[in-house]
Amino acid sequence: MHDRIDARMRELGLELPPPLPAPRSRMRRLQFHERLIYLSGNGPFRGPELIYAGKLGADLTLEQGIEAARLTALNLIGVLRGEGVALDRITWVKALGMVNSHPAFIDQPAVVNGFSELIADVFGEDRGLPARSACGMASMPWDMAIEIEAIVAVD
Repeated sequence: MHDRIDARMRELGLELPPPLPAPRSRMRRLQFHERLIYLSGNGPFRGPELIYAGKLGADLTLEQGIEAARLTALNLIGVLRGEGVALDRITWVKALGMVNSHPAFIDQPAVVNGFSELIADVFGEDRGLPARSACGMASMPWDMAIEIEAIVAVD
């Protein structure tokens, strides 16, 4: 069931991006373990196209980083939907945001707020406000601006 989440996304004017292409390596986009679902790291893609590449504080502005985090959040929701997870039954438990950062850039938490705020707006604070970490990285795969992995629980 996705009824409540679909309605909320429509209300917010949000659309899920096209699905990501199949992984290039032996990995899963998500792994179920009892009531928990571990989501592999995801980035700011629209289908196969990387939308936000580069380092925050050098190539990208804080505002672009926030938009990259929002797009990544939509991709993570899309992975759950694509695997048939009942979105109305999940609670976001933990998220790790890794920001491709210039050495002087220190606003990683503000970038990852783009993810947190979108998830909380869609799922509500009771189910959509996970524990969270945000850190800077010297480099990222494909020069992605951000990568986020998460853990959700299913009722």
